[in-house]
Amino acid sequence: MIIQSLVPKIMNILLLSILLSGVLATASFTANVTIKQCTTNGCVPTTKRIALDATSNHTSSSGKSLIYVNGSALTLTYGDSRVGGPRIYLIEESGNNTNYLFHLKNQEFTFDVELSTMTCGFNAALYFIGMNANEGGAEDGTNYCDAQAVDGTFCSEMDIMEANTRAQQYTTHACIDACGSYSKDTTECTGNGSPSTVCDQSGCGLNPFRYGPGTTYDTETNNADWYGPGKLLDSTQKFTVVTQFHTNDGTGSSTLSNITRFYLQNKKRIDLPTLYVLKPTDGQHMGGDVHPTLTSQFCSDIYDRWNGNAKYEPLSQMGSNMENGMVLSMSAWYSKETYPLRGSQTGMSWLDGTNNWGKDIKAGPCDTTTSDVGGPFYATFSDIRFGDIGTTTPGAPPAPGPAPSPSPPSGTGKCCYNGCGSGNCAATGFCAQSKTNCAQNCNGQWC
Repeated sequence: MIIQSLVPKIMNILLLSILLSGVLATASFTANVTIKQCTTNGCVPTTKRIALDATSNHTSSSGKSLIYVNGSALTLTYGDSRVGGPRIYLIEESGNNTNYLFHLKNQEFTFDVELSTMTCGFNAALYFIGMNANEGGAEDGTNYCDAQAVDGTFCSEMDIMEANTRAQQYTTHACIDACGSYSKDTTECTGNGSPSTVCDQSGCGLNPFRYGPGTTYDTETNNADWYGPGKLLDSTQKFTVVTQFHTNDGTGSSTLSNITRFYLQNKKRIDLPTLYVLKPTDGQHMGGDVHPTLTSQFCSDIYDRWNGNAKYEPLSQMGSNMENGMVLSMSAWYSKETYPLRGSQTGMSWLDGTNNWGKDIKAGPCDTTTSDVGGPFYATFSDIRFGDIGTTTPGAPPAPGPAPSPSPPSGTGKCCYNGCGSGNCAATGFCAQSKTNCAQNCNGQWC
C-alpha cells in the first residue's frame, strides 16, 4: 500500500498519445439519449444528448460508426490504434447548447454496463469531470479538463468506474478550489505534462481486486474470485452499478462523508469484498474492512496523502468540487501492456495488471502482453438514472448489516513464524483466529 507517485505522469502521457493518435474530428456529433431522474415517487425519463469530444472520432479508419445510441443505451466501440476510441459528454436537450451539470452530493447515480469484449488493456470509463456549462460550445465537445490535464487543463474528476473484464475501480481526484472547475485563464490550472499538486492525481481509489486476506505492510494479496468472467460479479454479463454520495447530515449542502458502492446482477445484490487495509493488531497483518467505502479514513488507510499543499483533504475536497456541478463523460480506450514488466508499470497495468510501485502490486490478474487487433471491442452503458439516495433501485435488496464480531479461534493456539518456539507469534487478530487463516492466508504455523 503505497502512493503510486509515477502513475499520474505515465497516465497523462499515455492518454495524450492515444487521443492525439487519431485524426481530429472535422464536425460536431450529437445524438439523443434517454436518462431517468428519480424521486420517492419514481423515475421519470428525460431526453438529453451526447456530444463527441472535439479531439475524438465517431468513425473508424474504415468509416464504421463507433457510437450507437438506442433509447437509453449507448454503445462506444474502440476503433483501432489510429483513431482510438470515442469520448463523449452528456449535454442538454436540442436547442440548449450547454453541458448538463450533475450535483452529486446526497444523491445516487446508477447505470447498467455490458463490457464483455473489453479485455486486458482496455478501459470502459464512466466518470464526472469539473467541466463547466460551456454555453454555446457544448455541441462541439470543447473545453475538456480532468485531474491529469490530458488536454492541458486541470479540473476535478470523479471516476465512477474504470473497468474491463478483469478489473475495475472507482476513484476521487479532488483539486484545489481554483482548479475545481474548468478555468483556462488560471495559470496554476494549466498542465505541461509534469506531475502537479493542484489535483489529487493518484487519487483515493477503491479497487476490489487488491488488499486480500493476509495482506501485510510488505506483501499484498488479492480478492481474485470476486470479479471477472464467471466470478461472483460476472463480467461476461450485464450488471448494474450503484454509487451513493453521502453527506454528514443528509443534505446536499454539507460535507461529503462517504461514497458507497454496490452492484446488482441477475436480481442479486453484490457488495464489495472485505479489504484488508486497517491497522494491524498483530503488528504485521492488516485488519479487514468488512464493508469498504470511500471515506476519509479509507483514503488515509491506502496512503492517499494529497492535501493541495496543506489546505485540503481528499474526500471532503472532492465534495467541495462537486458544488459547482460536474459533467458526465464516457469513453472506451486502450493502452498496450507489455510483459515481462520493465519499470514501474506498463500501459493499462495500473488498472488490471502487474506493477512495481516500490513493491510488487497486482491491480488485476493481467500478466501477458496485450493486443488491440481483432475485436470488436465495445462497452454499452444503459439505463442511466439519478436522484435521491435509495430511489434509483427501489427494489434492490437491503444493505448488509453491521460487521459480525470476529469468530473465536478454532481451538487454543497462536500463529507463529519461523517455528512455534521462535517467539514471533500472533495470539490475536486475523491470523490467530483459526488454523486456516494462519496457514493459508498468513503463511504461518499454527501452534
